[in-house]
Amino acid sequence: MRRFVFVGLFVLLILGFVAAPALIQTAKALEPIDYTGLQVVNGRDVPPKGAKHYQADQRHTPAIRVKPGEKFVIIAEDNTDGQLLVDGHYKTIPKWELEIFQHNPPNNNPSAGPIYIEGCTKNDVVAVHIHSVKPEAEGYTARYPYDVREAYLLRKYPQLDPPSIHAIKHLPGPSGTTRDGVAVYGKYTWDLDPYIGTLTLAPEREVQSFLLVRGPYGGNVDVRDFKQGSIVYLNSYNEGGLLYAGDCHASQADTEYHGLADECRAEYVLSVEVIKNKRLPHPRIKTRDGRLVAVCESGFTQQAIGEARRNLLDWLVEDYGCDPADLYALMAAAEPFRVEFYQGPGPGAWWGVQTVGVSVPESFILGKKWKRMP
Repeated sequence: MRRFVFVGLFVLLILGFVAAPALIQTAKALEPIDYTGLQVVNGRDVPPKGAKHYQADQRHTPAIRVKPGEKFVIIAEDNTDGQLLVDGHYKTIPKWELEIFQHNPPNNNPSAGPIYIEGCTKNDVVAVHIHSVKPEAEGYTARYPYDVREAYLLRKYPQLDPPSIHAIKHLPGPSGTTRDGVAVYGKYTWDLDPYIGTLTLAPEREVQSFLLVRGPYGGNVDVRDFKQGSIVYLNSYNEGGLLYAGDCHASQADTEYHGLADECRAEYVLSVEVIKNKRLPHPRIKTRDGRLVAVCESGFTQQAIGEARRNLLDWLVEDYGCDPADLYALMAAAEPFRVEFYQGPGPGAWWGVQTVGVSVPESFILGKKWKRMP
């Protein structure tokens, strides 16, 4: 009997050592943020008092200037400019009469900025380090008027026809904040994994609304991996880069099916670095769990997946020295390569634009064995 007890204790000890790196990595990803001396960009008030904008425009006066490696804070408005809030709670049912819809395109996804990055030119890549995404205590999802377009659903479930709003509570998690909190919607609960829905540098010439902006410089792409612990790589087309951020999603299902995730106000802590004289075909991401994600932010499903695959293949050949013939074979044969459906297909991609990614663990590319999680 003692022998079995000893063996059991020994196995538990070994399992503890095996599990420890994952636990340590999680703790590091959510370590407390020291706000002392950090510059703050208020994305809930318009200039000159604040730094809220409805379009990315290289002519905007920078809200702040930062050095590479310097952390800064962004206070972000929600995607409907706070117009669905009543006394701090999401109660107003979306209607076309809302002020944000009296513009063309609508004033959705107001974002804070621009942030001028010292030493950045129009020929560089900016690596955005996302240190913290802290949602407020309540978010929402909703149905807009005429949001449900599947006729068979409306015939079978007529209660889906009228617009509605559904508040989602955000409770603190192990960190004591909503950064790793829990969502509560009626009897349903799930872990939050908040991210930045609109993260972009200013385009070179065009002025683009934060509803429709998207390109190699970022945009309103609703990529769930733009989350805390990730590094997001974007092309700069202006002196100083000119970074904007807003449109927090406290959580999001695959494809953001009807176009509204768990939308909310939030606070971000970011820093940036500059990679000189480099160009990307589309954004790229290194996540806190060790995945390399190559994104395509436009096109229909087949086209978007193909573009994302090419983006990843180029990345792995150029930066990791991989053989393109090996990669082409592995992308079909090796399970570690995954397609990430962030936005669309579904009614939410009504403008014909989708966002997908193709990902692979960096450890697999470096030659370490990949094992499926149970």
